[in-house]
Order: sequence, then C-alpha cells, then structure tokens
Amino acid sequence: MAEWKKVIVSGSSADLSALSLDTSLPVGSGGTGRSTLTAGGVLLGSGTGAVTPLARLAAGQLVIGSTTGDPVNATLSGGSGIAITEGDGTITIAADGLGAGTVTNIATAGTVNGLTLTGGPITTTGTITLGGTLSNIANTALTNSTVSYGGVSVALGAADSTPAFDLSDATDYPTSALVGTITNTQLAGSIANSKLSNSSVSFGGVSVALGAADSTPAFDLSDATDYPTSALVGTITNTQLAGSIANSKLSNSSVSFGGVSVALGAADSTPAFNLSDATAYPGDSSLTTLGTVTAGDVSAILPAGTVSGSAQINGSSITNNSVSFGGVSVSLGGSDATPAFNLSDATGYLTTALSGTITNTQLAGGITNGKLSNSAITIAGTSTSLGGTITLATIVAASGIISGSSIASPGQGEVRLTTNGVVGSTVDLGLQQTDSVTFGALSITNDAIIGGDLTVNGTTTSINTTNLDIEDQYILLNSGSASTLDSGIVFGGSNGVAQSGAATIWDASYNSNDGRLAIVNNMASSATGNQTPSYHIAGVFEGTEVNAATAQVDHPGNIRIESDEIYIYI
Repeated sequence: MAEWKKVIVSGSSADLSALSLDTSLPVGSGGTGRSTLTAGGVLLGSGTGAVTPLARLAAGQLVIGSTTGDPVNATLSGGSGIAITEGDGTITIAADGLGAGTVTNIATAGTVNGLTLTGGPITTTGTITLGGTLSNIANTALTNSTVSYGGVSVALGAADSTPAFDLSDATDYPTSALVGTITNTQLAGSIANSKLSNSSVSFGGVSVALGAADSTPAFDLSDATDYPTSALVGTITNTQLAGSIANSKLSNSSVSFGGVSVALGAADSTPAFNLSDATAYPGDSSLTTLGTVTAGDVSAILPAGTVSGSAQINGSSITNNSVSFGGVSVSLGGSDATPAFNLSDATGYLTTALSGTITNTQLAGGITNGKLSNSAITIAGTSTSLGGTITLATIVAASGIISGSSIASPGQGEVRLTTNGVVGSTVDLGLQQTDSVTFGALSITNDAIIGGDLTVNGTTTSINTTNLDIEDQYILLNSGSASTLDSGIVFGGSNGVAQSGAATIWDASYNSNDGRLAIVNNMASSATGNQTPSYHIAGVFEGTEVNAATAQVDHPGNIRIESDEIYIYI
C-alpha cells in the first residue's frame, strides 16, 4: 500500500526499522568491509581495507603483537622457576621449585646486562652473592659511566684521540712540545728589535728601524708610478712638460666667433658666422651671391637701395606674399579669373549685374501684388486679386447654376439629403448601433475593436497571429461540459506533425476523480474525450500528512515537506 516515505538527505535524522545493503559497507563509510565476522574474535584494523578477524581465543590466550605482521593469538611461556596456568578467562603466574624461606643466593647464567633488587617479595639477610661473573654491563646501567680531564669528558669504552684539554692551570709544559705558531695576541709584553732577525724597513733609499720615524723622508721616486697629480705641491715649469698637451687636458680647448666654435688646432674654411649684431659691413661690392635669401627678415642684412634684377626676392621668402578679398586669396603674381567672392556683407551691388535665376528659397519675406505682372484670377467672370476672397453665391450667380444638393450622415446607419439649401428628412438605413446583425461571412482587413463580449459558436476557432496576448489571469477550458472530462493544451509542432504535439492535460478521472496534471507525449489538437497520460506530473506540498490527504496530494511521486524533512509518496 502506498504511503509517505521519508527521504534521507545530508543533515536529516533517519528512523529505519532495517537497513539492507547490496555489498559490505566500506571502512571509509563507517563499515567493516566484511559481510560476516568471527564469533568472539578480535578485529584487526587494516587502514582503509576490510578489517581482519582473528580466530576465537582459546582459554588463557592473549593477542600478542608482532613487529613484522599482524598481532596473533598466543599463550605466555613460563621461564626457569616460573609456572603459567591458563583457564577460561584467567592466567595464573607463579614461582615454581623455590620452596619456602629466604633467598640468599641468586645464581646467574649466561650474559647479564644488569641486576636491580628493589622491595619485596625478595628479602635478604646478610650478603647476596652472585653466582658467576657479570659481563657486558651497559653504561646506561651504571651510575657513573664517564671520566673527565681538563674539561674533556669521555664515556667508558670510548676514545678521544685529540682531546681539547683546558691547560690554563697546567705547569712545566715544555716549549719544545708546542706545535703550530703563536699569534700576536698570545704574546705577553714587547719583543725587542735585538730579538728580531729583521728589525727595519726600507723604501726609496730611506731605511727606518721598527719603532723609529722619519717625518720628511727623501724618497727616490724615479721608478715610482701612478702618483696622483692632486698630491703634487708647487708648480710645473714649461721645461718639465714632455711632448704636447692634448685638448682633452685643457679646461678651455676651443674659440668661438659669431656662433661658430673651432677647437684649438682645428680649422673651418667656410664659417657660418651670425652677423646679426655686426656693423660697418662693406656694401654691394663685398657680397657674394650664393643663391636666394631664405624666409626671414632680410631688411637687416640687405644693403641700402632697391632690390632688382638678378637679386629679386621670390614670393616664398616674403612673410606676407598674398592678398585676400571676400574669402578669395591670390598669391603675389598669381591670378583667379573667376573668384568666388563671399558678398554677404557687400552693399550697393546692381541688380542689373545679376545673372541666372533666383529660386523660391532665396526670396526673403512676401512679394506684393504690385511687383507681379499677373496678380489676380477670374472665376465665372469675376476677377479677384491674389489673397482676396469670392463667395459661393457670387460664383453660382455668375455661372448660371440653378440648384445644388449634398448628402450627409448625421448618425450611425442614417442618411440626410440637402437640396438647394433645403435640409431633407433623415432616412434610417436599418443598421443602428443597437441592432443585431447576422452575416453569412465577415472579413475585416484592418483592426477590429469589440467593446462588449465576443461569443463564437462553432467547431473550431482559428487565430492566425504571430503572438497571442490575453489580459485575463485565468483561462477556463471545457466550460461547456458538466461531465468529468479531461482538458488541456496541445503544444503543436513538438513532434514534427501539424495540428499535433505533446500536451499538458488535467487527468480528471485520476484516483476516483481527484484529478492530476499529466503529460501526453503525442496528441492531436482535434482530440476529444479522455486521454491516456504518458506520465503524471509530481508536485510539492508543505504540511502534515493529514493536510496532504485533505488537499488530495497523497498520490505516487508527490513530495511533502514538513519541519525541514522530506517525504515521498510511494
């Protein structure tokens, strides 16, 4: 029987009567990795692998560890004078063969690393004698296991071939036994020169004993090199100079005139002097023609007189070398046979000098009738100036018209005739706003607005539009039937067949007419009657199980949420 089943998700509590797994639960998920375990056996961990169960322990057995593998089930072994007795859940260890009395002699055999007697049950009176000889006693078993001399400690049995003894208090050490050298800081007091093999130093022919001084040594520097000139005192005479002094050794190594700089020893056969400040320059006879004078102010460099002949200045050398009138610029010596002057500010221009025509857009303001050759029109023999008026009565009287008629529609479906100014009666054509009209067919090519309700009776209503906008919040389907019938929407073209597709329907007869949304994968738009759903749509309900039954949502596949827990009806 279907019922609400709890869905276990992360963070939710589970209330399960039983849990069955298809395979063993791995250790990583909290299991053992095994389907069965040995009854009464001890489990050994194996990392992330399945646990290893040991066999059930026999009476008196223990799980004893191993450095090379898993622990094993084993029994204790008794030594000399020790008895082991195993029982169910018990192990008894007792001394064997010593009898009663006081232990006065302990015999040893083999190698003994150390012997410690503390407390009872062993009691002694007198001396405990060891039978045999102790050997190979480790240093760790001794209270004192090292010897120390001069700050160097050596464990018993160890060696230090180069001990760093502290001999600060030692006496009578022979100097002949010293090895190495003595540093200056190790010397006490001063060493006299007489004790040294070499007790003086000599530089540049000047010898000075150690500890002595010569404040003005007369060094012989004939072979010295790299002596800094900054350390020289006095002056160097011309005769002391060897060779020539390069320009790079001089602070000032060039001369400059009129903007032309020449290094000492160099030459400039055609110096470009700047003579802008020069005076008393000779006249024409001293000038040399080297080409045309470039742009610039030449008034300061030309001799007095008129420039003419071969000394003419070209236009490009003059600062202002053109003239401009009315937006038209002409270079000196140039010409423009048809200049396009801008005459917007010109006055006194003769109209007789105009050529061409003036367009309507060029006219400013209105032209009076007096300026026109023809300034009136004549209708039915009556002349009227442009801008004047003429009445209909004047036209009728002059043209001989004896009657005139007009038709008007004062209201919806009405017509009225006016003859020679006499208004006739209104005629009703039989179509009023309140009339009910029946058409065999109606075709409207433009927009149609219906102010009231629209009732369409027929089998099929086709709306051939790109988009359908419906203002209503709700759409009623299957409104004409009082029976419990399916209804829904077919999504045409979803299966590639015209007038057919997948459908979302209300399966009205589901669960004794509870009804439920369903999907029909393939359904014709002209289908009638109840349909067989391909599958039903599940829903989500929030509330208790009782409320879910009242809401008729206790159907397979539906989900119910209550107090942060999830249930599914199956």
